[in-house]
Amino acid sequence: MKFRGLSKETRFEDFLEMFNNEGLDNLPIWSSHVNQWLNNASNRFIIIKYEDMKANTVAELTRILEFGGIKIDYDAVIAAVKASEFEKLQAYESLQEKIFFEDIVNSDWSIKFFRKGQVGESKKFFNDELMAKFIEVHGGTLKRLGYLNHDNFR
Repeated sequence: MKFRGLSKETRFEDFLEMFNNEGLDNLPIWSSHVNQWLNNASNRFIIIKYEDMKANTVAELTRILEFGGIKIDYDAVIAAVKASEFEKLQAYESLQEKIFFEDIVNSDWSIKFFRKGQVGESKKFFNDELMAKFIEVHGGTLKRLGYLNHDNFR
């Protein structure tokens, strides 16, 4: 909706139907797309989950830097984490409306890119039936990524 690919009147159920069956943005459905990446990953591969970053941002950023072979400067890590706190990103987006990335400049500014930044927000959109269908279609990929047993997923 933000990037005008869907109407603001699109119901979540209709969006999910497209997401599960047709794919969006000229990509295959989500699980096929992710599986293509996972199936072709090199031996040096790292999965980064938003939930893990929210739970312990400093530790997760440190893990990412270590994976990249970057020398760890803990003061710099803490400064980077503070500089990218969700509320600061939201404020930055508001200040930068006309200077931000081109795709965002041409988007619908009434819809924020940095929305809520909360783990488990999907619970507000998925009822049991929608979640069951989502898991039916994407369950294998969710399992590969460690989400089917993740407390914040369901």
